[in-house]
Amino acid sequence: MAVETDGRPVWIVYRTDKDIEKIKERSHIHYPGDSNKFNKEYRSYKKDYFVVFGGCPKGNELPYYYENEGFVCQSNCASFDMAGRPTNECAGAHPMDIPEHYFKDEKTVVIPTHQNAKQAKMGTWIPPENPNPREILNEARSDAHYGRYNEAMKKHIWFHENALKYDRSFYGVRLSFALGYWHELGNAYPPALEALKKARDAAESSVRSGTNFYDSFNDYESINKELNENNKTVELFLWLNKKHPDKARKVYQIAEPALIKAKEYKLCGKYIDPENAYLREVRHFHSLLAFSKEYKDPDTARDAYVSFANKVSILVAILVLNDRKSEAEETAEMALLEWDDEDFSALLDSALKGNVPTPWP
Repeated sequence: MAVETDGRPVWIVYRTDKDIEKIKERSHIHYPGDSNKFNKEYRSYKKDYFVVFGGCPKGNELPYYYENEGFVCQSNCASFDMAGRPTNECAGAHPMDIPEHYFKDEKTVVIPTHQNAKQAKMGTWIPPENPNPREILNEARSDAHYGRYNEAMKKHIWFHENALKYDRSFYGVRLSFALGYWHELGNAYPPALEALKKARDAAESSVRSGTNFYDSFNDYESINKELNENNKTVELFLWLNKKHPDKARKVYQIAEPALIKAKEYKLCGKYIDPENAYLREVRHFHSLLAFSKEYKDPDTARDAYVSFANKVSILVAILVLNDRKSEAEETAEMALLEWDDEDFSALLDSALKGNVPTPWP
């Protein structure tokens, strides 16, 4: 079909499997002016739909579309394939131009006017007057899916910096799923990965300056975990241990998984509180089992047992490695009263010998 935007004709063409196979034969030909956002092999966001300006690059005529063949200019015989690449000498070396556009959903393509296209190209996004964090996070995922990477990045940055101002219930989502989506975007769009690292670095600066200390450390650890750079969390905790041990104690629970992976067992022993740590795991264990029972979710029940066994065994092993054997034995005894299981008992026996299990998950 043909439409018009800013007085210029635009083709929206469905490409068959045969069209796509022909395009692949010339997919090695790329053009400097093509956007980094769309797939350069197909010169489009979607391989089966092609959106292209109808005006011939060498003139102002509307190229005529022939099914399964491509585009031919009505005035100078210039021809182009189904990706808008020139196919004869009349066409020269310039491909058909592609307008700024995006797929709002599977059935809707949006072609902005000149002013909005300029804004979209610049990646300008302004949050609405009454922003809904959930909607903005969902929009960021949709933008990433349809190749609107810069817009997606800006929405992820906004969510990370502002979501809690509107709804504190996003605390967990912000540091788990949202970071995962942002990281996934960063794998496809390097500026987004740099923005994620910049957010991590800002959190570190806040920790070192004492600004919003606890939440900033939580941000720092969560981003490092997502990026698989737990060594950075360990380095910052070591600095806190040296400069501000009182603050290190407050964030020890957050840092503990990274410290254990780094085998900083002696340092863990300095801050671990076995009684409170054990009671915390018991409460979490019962909470997950209650959730599983209420919602008939066997996966959550399985996770409850695995998590309880892993966390308690780690606690026991760390106590042993810090010459606190009697506390380790007392903890193991209480844990078996909570859950009398043969495999769990074997895991605790191993921990009582100083063997630290790999943290889960």
